[in-house]
Amino acid sequence: MTTATDICAFVSHKLPQYQSGRDEPYFQWYLDRALCGVAKQDGKIGGVAMVRFLDEAEEGLTPYLHKPDGQVTWVELVVSEQGGSIASLFRLLWDRYGRRPFVAYRREFKNGAVRSFPIRMFDKMNALSEAKLALHGGI
Repeated sequence: MTTATDICAFVSHKLPQYQSGRDEPYFQWYLDRALCGVAKQDGKIGGVAMVRFLDEAEEGLTPYLHKPDGQVTWVELVVSEQGGSIASLFRLLWDRYGRRPFVAYRREFKNGAVRSFPIRMFDKMNALSEAKLALHGGI
C-alpha cells in the first residue's frame, strides 16, 4: 500500500517545495478521501495525481474544498516520470468517480491563473501519451 510518506518522497524529488515530514498531512488528506491516483512501474512510483471535485473552477483556490458531486475535476497536483502516466492516472480516478464535464487547474508558472477547459480537450491532449503502467488507487 502506498503511503503519504511514499508519495511525499516521490513528489519532493521532482518538486523541491514539498518536504518530507512537513507535507505528509497534505498528501494524507487526498489518500484518506481516495482522491489520489498512484501509477507504479516495476514496483516504484512513476506518477501521482491528486484531484478534487468542485462546482466552479475558481473554487479550487480554496484549500481542501471538495464537492463529491461537482462537475469540475480540479487538478491539485500531477507529478510523473513519463507523460503517459498522466492520462492513466486520470483514467484511474475517473473510473472510480465518473468523468466530469470540465477539468481545471492553477497555472503556478503563468501568473497563478485558473484554467478550465472541456473534458474532450483534455482527452485530445493526452490521447498520444498513455503508457501501460500498473495503477494503484492510493488506497
